[in-house]
Amino acid sequence: MICGAWQASGFDATLFRAIAQGDAAAAAAAAGAWRHARDYGPLPGPICWAIQFGSLEMVNALVSSGLPTSETYDPGMDDSRPTGVVYQALASGHPEIARLLVEHGTDADAAYLLRYAVRHGDAELFAFALKKVPAVDAKPQGYHTTALMDAAAAGRMDFVTALVSRGADVDAPPDLPAPGDLVENRPDELQVESPLAAALRGGHVDVARFLLSRNAEPGVGGLDAALRMGQGDLADDFLRRGVRPEGSSLVAACSGNLPQFVSRFLAQGLSPYSEDSSGDAAADVAFRWHYGAILKMLTDRGAKPAVFFLKVGTVNDDRVNLRDLPDVKHGKVLRKLSRGDEVQILKKTVEEETISGRTSVWYRLGVPYGDVGQGMQSPDVNGWVFGAYVDVQ
Repeated sequence: MICGAWQASGFDATLFRAIAQGDAAAAAAAAGAWRHARDYGPLPGPICWAIQFGSLEMVNALVSSGLPTSETYDPGMDDSRPTGVVYQALASGHPEIARLLVEHGTDADAAYLLRYAVRHGDAELFAFALKKVPAVDAKPQGYHTTALMDAAAAGRMDFVTALVSRGADVDAPPDLPAPGDLVENRPDELQVESPLAAALRGGHVDVARFLLSRNAEPGVGGLDAALRMGQGDLADDFLRRGVRPEGSSLVAACSGNLPQFVSRFLAQGLSPYSEDSSGDAAADVAFRWHYGAILKMLTDRGAKPAVFFLKVGTVNDDRVNLRDLPDVKHGKVLRKLSRGDEVQILKKTVEEETISGRTSVWYRLGVPYGDVGQGMQSPDVNGWVFGAYVDVQ
C-alpha cells in the first residue's frame, strides 16, 4: 500500500519494496536513481522508511550508496522539534542508527545527542557525542537543564565525572522556560537549583560527594536533602563548608531521625516550631514517625505536635486571636477573627489543653497547599486559633 502511494506520486516503488522486504543489496542497487530525488511530499523518504524498520544494515547500505541523508520526517507531536533523520532514529529508539548517520556526515546537534544518551543511559552514544559536542553545558532546543544536572539526577557517576572533566559547570542552574516554550524536561527537573541538589534529590550520595569535591556550591537545600536521607556525615560536610541551617533543616533532621542534629540546631537557636516550605513542622514529623527522643527534645521546648485535620469551621465568638504559634504566652497575635467567619482548618494539635476554663485543641488555619487564590478564605488567614472558639462542620 505504501509502495503504491509512492508509485502514484511518480516514483518507482522498487527501492521502497526492497526496504520493506529487508533486502539491503537490492535497496542499495536501486538507490542510485534516487540520489537527487529529495522531495517526497508527505511521505517518508527511503532512509526514514528504513529507520522505521530499525535496520542498521539497511540504513548503512543506503547511505553507503550515496543516498542523501538530508530528508526530514514528521515528528507527529510538535513541529518545533528537530526533524532530521538522526532525530528520527533517536525518537524511534535506534541510537546505533543515529551514530551511523552522524559518522556518515549527517548534520545533527551534538548537544541533543548527548542529552539523549544521558537520559537513556546509553554509554556508547554518550562517549560518541561527548567527543563532538563543542560545549558540554549547551542546552538543545526544549531542554532547560544541563547534561550534568541530568546525569547527576540519574546517579550516573561515569557520565558525571566525564562531563566535569570536560569543564561542565558544577553549579549550573536550570533555565525557567517562558510561556509557550517547548519543554522536554519533566516538571520536577526544573525544581532543583543545581546538579548537586539533583543528585541529592535522587539519593545519589556518591555523586553528591564527588560534586562537593569539585567545589560545588553546597547551599541549604543540599544540607536539608542530606539530613532527610539520614546522611549525617554528608550533612557535617555541608556544615563545615559554611552552610547555615534554617528552620527547614530542623524539619529535615527530624525526617532523617538524626537527634544529634536536632539537638545541635535547637542549641543554635532554631525554633522548635520550625516548618519547611510545605508547612510540615518538626514536631509533626517526629510524632508521625514515632521518633520519641526527637519529639521529647521539641516538646520540652514548647512544641506541640499536630496532625492533618482538613475541615471547615465557623468562628463562634467576637475578636478571636489568630496567632503564629499554638501558645497563648509565646504566640504572637497576627489578626482578629470575627464571629461567623468561615475558616479552613488544616491541622489540629494532638493534645488538648485548658485555657480560661475551656478545654480544646489548637487548630491551624490556612489555605490548602496548592490552592492559594482559589480557596474559601484569604491567604493571610494563616495561623493558629484555640479550638474552643471554632465550631467544626
